[in-house]
Amino acid sequence: MIEVVVLAEAERDRLEIWRRCDEMLVGLGDRFDAAFDKATEQIAHFPEAASLWRKLGFRRKIVADFPIGIFYKIHGNRAFIRAILDLRQSDEAIIRRLTD
Repeated sequence: MIEVVVLAEAERDRLEIWRRCDEMLVGLGDRFDAAFDKATEQIAHFPEAASLWRKLGFRRKIVADFPIGIFYKIHGNRAFIRAILDLRQSDEAIIRRLTD
């Protein structure tokens, strides 16, 4: 098992997604948090199971039941989550966010 580190940018993404979910339906934000926690647990146990995305070196783990992707890189015994993004946006927008 490896350590999963959520970088500050990604934590801001997570809070914004939680807020948007809860505005749509009270309690949906908490469901997103539970699904996110399960996804990060899977990353910790099986860090290389998520596919590499667009040759940028990031792996993308999709959050179950949500159109949300967790983008991370593995360095040694840690997975660093760089962004948590809505996958309904264009690939170009995602690439811009990941390469800022």
